[in-house]
Amino acid sequence: EAGPVRTLSAEMQQEQAKQEERVRSKKEMAELLQKLLPLQDFDGSFSGEVVQVLGLPSSAAANAGVDAAVWASALALVFLQVRLAALREDWELVAGKTQSFLRKALKATGGDLAQLLDQARAAIGA
Repeated sequence: EAGPVRTLSAEMQQEQAKQEERVRSKKEMAELLQKLLPLQDFDGSFSGEVVQVLGLPSSAAANAGVDAAVWASALALVFLQVRLAALREDWELVAGKTQSFLRKALKATGGDLAQLLDQARAAIGA
C-alpha cells in the first residue's frame, strides 16, 4: 500500500510545483505590467522605451514605416494581448485607450490597424 501513497505524494508535489510556477509567472507578468503602464501617455500612446522595458529584441524597434509613438503603441498593445493575457482585467482599459489612439493616428495617415498589429506580433515573436 505504500506504493499508491508515494505516487499520490509525488503527484501532489508535482501539482504544487506547477501551482508555484503559475504564481511566479503571474508575479513576473504583474511586474512587467507595472513597468509598462507608466510609459503610456495621456492620449493613449506609448513611448519608444517600450522595446527596452519589455526586453524585446532591438530589431523590434524598427518602426514599420509609421510614427515612433504609433509603433511603440502597437508593440505595447500586442504585448498586453499576447504575453500578459492572464492579467487582462488589469490592462483592459489601458488597451482600449491605446486602440483609440492607434485608430485615430492611422486614420490620419490611411494606415491599416490589423496590418500594423500583425507586424507588431511578428516583431515580438508572437
